[in-house]
Amino acid sequence: MSKRTGFTASEKKQIWERDSGICQLCHAPVPSLSKAEIHHIKPMAAGGDPHDLANGMTLHKECHHSKFEELHGTPFTATRAIMSKKGMKWWIYQRNKKKKGNESHE
Repeated sequence: MSKRTGFTASEKKQIWERDSGICQLCHAPVPSLSKAEIHHIKPMAAGGDPHDLANGMTLHKECHHSKFEELHGTPFTATRAIMSKKGMKWWIYQRNKKKKGNESHE
């Protein structure tokens, strides 16, 4: 099994600089890269490229955690607990199930 990877330190810095150090959710400045989280817009588990700079955005840690469920469709703490390959399959299944349920109510 391959190791889960995300943006490199260099890629994170490039995204933070591209976003002018501004949180893309609340639009307030993120004072430093160490206080930022670089969010994958399309999650790697859903086929998002882990190193595509266009697939990243700068967020405050607090904004990322508070909006995580909205952004990913699952609670932040649950996602941290299911990062294994088996867990990611479960997460994708649950998200797809939720989407299909929402489509049937339209």
